[in-house]
Amino acid sequence: MFKNQKGITLVALVITIIVLLILAGVTIAMVVGDNGILTRSNQAKFENRAAEIKEKVEISVADLAADVQVQLAKDSSFGGYNGEKLADVFERTVGAGNVATSAADGKYVIKVGSATVDPTDDGTSPVLSNTSSTTAQVVTIEYYDTTLRNSAKNGSSWKSSGKLTYTFSVSANLAIGNVTEGSGNDGGY
Repeated sequence: MFKNQKGITLVALVITIIVLLILAGVTIAMVVGDNGILTRSNQAKFENRAAEIKEKVEISVADLAADVQVQLAKDSSFGGYNGEKLADVFERTVGAGNVATSAADGKYVIKVGSATVDPTDDGTSPVLSNTSSTTAQVVTIEYYDTTLRNSAKNGSSWKSSGKLTYTFSVSANLAIGNVTEGSGNDGGY
């Protein structure tokens, strides 16, 4: 009487459950593991935002270079920029009020050498000067963003500091050099 009945055996049921558990384990590891979808998504978000910031910085530097050429065309003895004018050039690209004198979320801090540019300084001495000196002035732009800190790579210095750093040089006659990203402890990613 039992020989004619059809159905699954206990062994087949156990094997099916084991296969499903293995598939579930692999799927969970792919989603939340060190190289999982969520980790890569956060990393992509960070890299996209960092690239966006770098692009704004590069556009600001190109705007500065164009502004220099316009000023020199108007007056060949153009002496350079004070803090307010230099901040104005950058704020055309990064947004008004986004150049600050200290670290704050979403703010750009501009330094010429070791001196921080004050966006309200309308003094007469230029921050960037047009000289015949062969010594280049180094301009550093630091961008602070605490909201993206959590999506940075594990162990990166940017994650702990919350800043991205870019530098470029300004040589004699206000010739503008290429923008380079910071590295190591100064906030590069």
